[in-house]
Amino acid sequence: MVVLSTGDVLLVNGAKTGSAGWDDARDPNLHPVLYKFQTDGTGSKFTVLNPSNIPRMYHSSFAVFPDAKILIAGSNTNLGYLDDALFPTEVRVEKFSPHYLDPNLGMFQQEIIVEKSNNQVKYGQKFTTQIRGNVEIDQQKLQVTIYSPPFVTHGVAMNQRLIQLGIVEFNKYVALNTNNIVLQTPINSNIAPPGYYMLFVNYNGVPCRRSMWVRILP
Repeated sequence: MVVLSTGDVLLVNGAKTGSAGWDDARDPNLHPVLYKFQTDGTGSKFTVLNPSNIPRMYHSSFAVFPDAKILIAGSNTNLGYLDDALFPTEVRVEKFSPHYLDPNLGMFQQEIIVEKSNNQVKYGQKFTTQIRGNVEIDQQKLQVTIYSPPFVTHGVAMNQRLIQLGIVEFNKYVALNTNNIVLQTPINSNIAPPGYYMLFVNYNGVPCRRSMWVRILP
């Protein structure tokens, strides 16, 4: 289960039986499933996506890239590395493009201007991120999140964490097609432990072209 930069959840691996490993796994789930949490009162929603042809079960792993794509690798239900088992040890790697990277949504992608944005912050501090895009921004459709890249093993993501930052102020057109967002950092380390996070600016449900690394200082 991968938490996306927008707050949606992507299920990218698993099997349809109770056992995941030790040569007992059967019926791999090849279809990724998107879980979208709705805030408009219409109820949350599961959507089945286009399948892969590679089973991803026990020992599978993933990583979220700065461009909001997902790297998916691994799968080994065997005791040891085997290439002649029912589900051989998997060495192929895939890059998955979630729904928000549909070319028809490209107009909504923003670009973070890194040299004009703060990349080191402290708890309870306000800081500025500057963005550039091709459409006029409706602040109600703007969302900024920070994502802590987790350690993934055995199909389980340790310390996966996504936090939505409060937008304190939004300044339109500080330059051509350029806007400043004043953001509020988390108030303490219980919400966001010190360290490095990928900051994503999502507009109309579409992540920015590339996230920016932000460090929260102790």
